[in-house]
Amino acid sequence: PPFGGAPRLFCGEMRDDIEDLARRAASGEAGAAPQAEAFDLLVRATGPTLLRFLRGMLPPSSDPDEVAQEVYIALLDALPRFRGASAFTTYLYGVALRVSRRHLRRARLRSIFGLGEGLDEALSIADTAPGPEARAMAGETIRRVRAAVAALPIKYREVVVLREWEGLGYEEIARILGVPMGTVMSRLHRARKHLAESLG
Repeated sequence: PPFGGAPRLFCGEMRDDIEDLARRAASGEAGAAPQAEAFDLLVRATGPTLLRFLRGMLPPSSDPDEVAQEVYIALLDALPRFRGASAFTTYLYGVALRVSRRHLRRARLRSIFGLGEGLDEALSIADTAPGPEARAMAGETIRRVRAAVAALPIKYREVVVLREWEGLGYEEIARILGVPMGTVMSRLHRARKHLAESLG
């Protein structure tokens, strides 16, 4: 696969390294060796998180690896405008969100499928359940949640993925989506209400 493994959330030294790589990749002449090397390292560092996000946003017919490549191509064009006013990961999520929306529009999709690998806790329950019956029940729960999330309007789905799967704070989500923080809270509240009603 094009992207290696990495922790779910960026923190501490890893976040600092990513910010440094982003600054290096954003500076200098496009295609120059130091810039190209920094960008390659940036892709490897952020790839797993980006793929998880895309698996949450895209329908099953999509190839997340292919869309991730579109995101990084768009990022190459956008990087010269990165000034470090916000965290690079916020900037990356913004680019990924625009590419995802474009992909969904092209496919004429108004609902999206699946939680991909975001359901870490539920998946771990399925993996560690003591017997076949318990594992089957956990698997059925995952399927029910996937179906409920598939029915959410995209504006609600976006906040669910960014908050519940990516673990981002309201302020960062607001910056990524370009909406007030109150709108993020309101959408998340409504999304959770829809899910609660769907799951009964």
